Amino acid sequence: MTSTPTLQTERLILRSFVPGDAEMLWQIVTRDPAVMAPLFETPTTEAGERAIADRYINSYTAPWSAEGYGGWAVCASGDDIAVPGTLLGFCGFERPDLAGE
Repeated sequence: MTSTPTLQTERLILRSFVPGDAEMLWQIVTRDPAVMAPLFETPTTEAGERAIADRYINSYTAPWSAEGYGGWAVCASGDDIAVPGTLLGFCGFERPDLAGE
């Protein structure tokens, strides 16, 4: 089982997702239609928005143990961006869908 590495710079921390991240991810990403449009997601209810936040977290967390890579929660490290520890978004690697489905 591969654990998620933590990376840190002066401004950012890339860390594993924790249970409280779903609420913040919903607040900053999945409830904003302008953010979701390029991601080809169009939730129409709060429950749908929250389900997408949970799905993103699961899709970025699960591959670490199976594939040895995955995604991170991107958080503020220094206070020049936001309060240190504040979730800003997510990034990482995922297996491409070459079948186009």
